[in-house]
Amino acid sequence: MSQSKELVKAEEPPKWDSIEEMVEYFNENINAAMISLTRIMWEVGRAGHELCNEAKYGDGAIPKLAEGIKKGTSWVYECIHMYEAYTWDDVKHKFLDKGIPASTIVRIGAIKDEGTRNYVEDKLLSGEITYEDISKAKKEYTSVVNNPEVSHSEIGNGEEPTIAERNASGQLPDDDPDNIAAAIIRSHFGKLKRMAEEQMSLMEDTLVAHDKLGDISDESLYELSQDRIVSAGVVLKKQIMYIENIVDTIKKLAPQEFEES
Repeated sequence: MSQSKELVKAEEPPKWDSIEEMVEYFNENINAAMISLTRIMWEVGRAGHELCNEAKYGDGAIPKLAEGIKKGTSWVYECIHMYEAYTWDDVKHKFLDKGIPASTIVRIGAIKDEGTRNYVEDKLLSGEITYEDISKAKKEYTSVVNNPEVSHSEIGNGEEPTIAERNASGQLPDDDPDNIAAAIIRSHFGKLKRMAEEQMSLMEDTLVAHDKLGDISDESLYELSQDRIVSAGVVLKKQIMYIENIVDTIKKLAPQEFEES
């Protein structure tokens, strides 16, 4: 009859002298694991963002990444949204330091509209809502913005304010000159920033589209296509002058933000 072998444990389990020690041990380790998991998800988002923006990786890069790490494609996109919405310092100090888990952070990051995200984020960080209340808070914010009774000066002509802007404007009457001026700035410069971001995205493909001119063999169609390209270039040249003048004026408000790295 063979002797039974004693199981050899690689590591002895921890021992505690009190429940308080036990709680402290588990809290420290749960927190460390949460930070590690969240960091990995943020890094997956960074990698996925690069895959989406670098042509060298080819089509179907995100599904390939998801398959390789044995995760769903939607999970990878959630990580990408988190990376695009928050820096790692934001993630760590704004959320993790308050014990908010990765699952909640990616769900907040997936909210595309900045005004809505700020609103939900503010309620989450204040402890007013939890993960389960995020959808409700998003609908609540939408109903406030779309409410016809909300004043023009408060919503900034459709350009949604951040929580800080909404709180500040709420301290003054709707027809206060400060409120009206701030609403005009929010509306104009919010729209200008969004349009500039959309234009930069369009410009990323400009040279690729320009090179298609060489694929046209028909002389008439070639000339017409060339005219369209040139007319866009003329407008862009004029725009450069406008942009330089505007940037020079804005730069005076915060020179450090415009320092070249």
